[in-house]
Amino acid sequence: MFSSLVDTCASSRRHTPIPFCEKLGREVARPWRQIALVLRRFAVRRRHGAATTVVPFIGDGVLDNYVARLELTPAKLEDIERRLKS
Repeated sequence: MFSSLVDTCASSRRHTPIPFCEKLGREVARPWRQIALVLRRFAVRRRHGAATTVVPFIGDGVLDNYVARLELTPAKLEDIERRLKS
């Protein structure tokens, strides 16, 4: 009784092969779809006023530039690192 259900489920998962022309058309159109998706996301973000922000992390080298601009002392830096790690 149950073996027939297993066979039915297994056979329903098998896909028929996609014709070569259809695959080729899909792959040729893919870059255009990706460009359209990026432009659509950009438009939505712009419409809603969203902005992308880069968040610096310790060890990236980016944070060192901020530290140099802020003129932090080594004691203040250690305090900041301690707070971030806890």
